[in-house]
Amino acid sequence: MSAIEGFLTKIREAAERDDRGYLATLRRGLSDTTQQQAWPLIVPWCNHFEDEIERKIWCTVGGLAALLARNNLDCRTKASLASAMRQIDEKRKKTKEDSNKKKQDVRKPSDRKFRRILDSPDAIDLCNLVVPVVRMAEREGIPLNCLDLFWDLVRWNDQNKRDNIRVRWTRDFYRITETEVQNAPEKEDE
Repeated sequence: MSAIEGFLTKIREAAERDDRGYLATLRRGLSDTTQQQAWPLIVPWCNHFEDEIERKIWCTVGGLAALLARNNLDCRTKASLASAMRQIDEKRKKTKEDSNKKKQDVRKPSDRKFRRILDSPDAIDLCNLVVPVVRMAEREGIPLNCLDLFWDLVRWNDQNKRDNIRVRWTRDFYRITETEVQNAPEKEDE
């Protein structure tokens, strides 16, 4: 078991025990002004704690896992950040359709947010962009795989790996749902 897997297991166990203090302290790692309060819980797991990027990634993933663990939404899914964003978008679309709004207006803000995430120049910037998305996913009851998110964040600063992550996330975000496939007009043979 890797250090991150052990850390995420400890967070899930804390949630099962309803250890609100532990989870709250980890959630403080999501803010640059309070993240040092989470450091004592993270430093035993993180080998290179002196490295600002690695520390930021561990604080971000630890805080997000603590947030999601409260509602059993962490790690027990294959949902990537992009697929969680898509699910949020689908829920919004349904709500707006119920309110008789145009479908076109729904996707634009999430498209811009998703493109901003894909354009993120480094892992620290990406960590800052990921937090509000995961908070929204938690509010909507949408799961996210924190272990995969951790590895994506770790690999983000390597250009080749970043491109692979971008491709995978783009596929996840713009995936055509089964309903859309079923409702698509059939192509006529020429």
